[in-house]
Amino acid sequence: MEIQENIKSSGFSLDQFYLDWKEAIVDVFYHNDELRPKLLRAQIELFREDRFIVDFNADEAEKSIWFFRYFFSYKLFRNDKRLELKMLKLCLAAGKFSDRSQVELQKIKEAIPHTIGLLDLTEIFERLFAKYESNRLLTLNFHRLKMEQLAQLIQVLKGGSPKLFFRDDFALSEKEIRVTYLLQDIPYCLKEYEDSDEFFPRMLIYIRLLALDPDQSDFLWDFYRHHTTWERDLNRFEEEFDFWKKCYQFFLDHKDHPQFYGSNQYLDFIIFRKENDLHEFRLYGRTIPNLNELMFAFNSVQHQIYLEEQMKIREAKWLSDPNLINEISYKSQTIEFKELTSSRELIKEGEQMENCLMNYVEDCYRGWSKVFSVRDEGRILFDIEIRNGKVVQAYGRNNEPLNKEFLEILGIWVKMNKLEIKIE
Repeated sequence: MEIQENIKSSGFSLDQFYLDWKEAIVDVFYHNDELRPKLLRAQIELFREDRFIVDFNADEAEKSIWFFRYFFSYKLFRNDKRLELKMLKLCLAAGKFSDRSQVELQKIKEAIPHTIGLLDLTEIFERLFAKYESNRLLTLNFHRLKMEQLAQLIQVLKGGSPKLFFRDDFALSEKEIRVTYLLQDIPYCLKEYEDSDEFFPRMLIYIRLLALDPDQSDFLWDFYRHHTTWERDLNRFEEEFDFWKKCYQFFLDHKDHPQFYGSNQYLDFIIFRKENDLHEFRLYGRTIPNLNELMFAFNSVQHQIYLEEQMKIREAKWLSDPNLINEISYKSQTIEFKELTSSRELIKEGEQMENCLMNYVEDCYRGWSKVFSVRDEGRILFDIEIRNGKVVQAYGRNNEPLNKEFLEILGIWVKMNKLEIKIE
């Protein structure tokens, strides 16, 4: 009787609720601020008494799912596990009317344990019933699941076996969980990983750092953008996460110091010290002036090493490839493919052809590229660059594209030397 009285006092009849979902939703959620909370409270009472899980026809099932997407936006179920589990049963029952989702629903039944805990099902609705084309799984509120449960769920939803780098001790704290509610969309610095297996591990790292100061998302972006460019395994970064968390906290604490140069200015120095020192490099107890002094000394040494290296490169010479045929016959003419084997030759060629060949000195010196000057009786026709057995660039004077005749010449030479052309 108490439930019935609650329903009556809400101003909303039970019969009307069951007979016409959509009209009720439009009335309550869009036009009546006073009835909205009363309806939701009455609906929870129905749910507690198992009055809400009924046999649906296809139309009612679709309406029920549409309704509960709004229901979850009010977060009224998130403190009651029993209600969430009933909600899951309702979704599975409604799904039997959708041929497209038969297989997916069965997989979810098998994959999700009954002890799943609190779970926002909005994304499951969207994925299984094709409400949206989005492939984002951010709204799963994955922080509420155990890591092994999350891995199972992602595998089901994505239809694959992603390599997830999760550890049991990488769970989020209450403060970090609260931060996730501030995220309206996937952070810009994570967009490129959105459809990759690295998205969730990187997202967890981002949230843990953001929780240190939720108001500093722009500052975090600069720090995070730098670390995502490091050519290192994600597992390695995760294992060293505590160290980088301390670094970020240090930068947060000192970012307003007048001599602070920005986190990116210090990271290269810190990484070098961390990987090359015999003893652990510590930030604890350091001041910005002290860190600046160490960094400037480091940069001075590195700059001197760089200058010495550049001097070597400027006067560098390297051996030509003896296996390549360097002459071909084309229309009674002898065309020479001369490999440029010194920095002086590259610079001179660049000046004559008015192009940027001088920028390829270091690549040629280190053996990453080979540059050839294509000549007819000493007259330069065009230049080509080869990487890994492929012609990747071919330009004439002023970086002009090759004409039909030059392309024929290049094709003959490439075929004779069993190379490939991969010009973008």
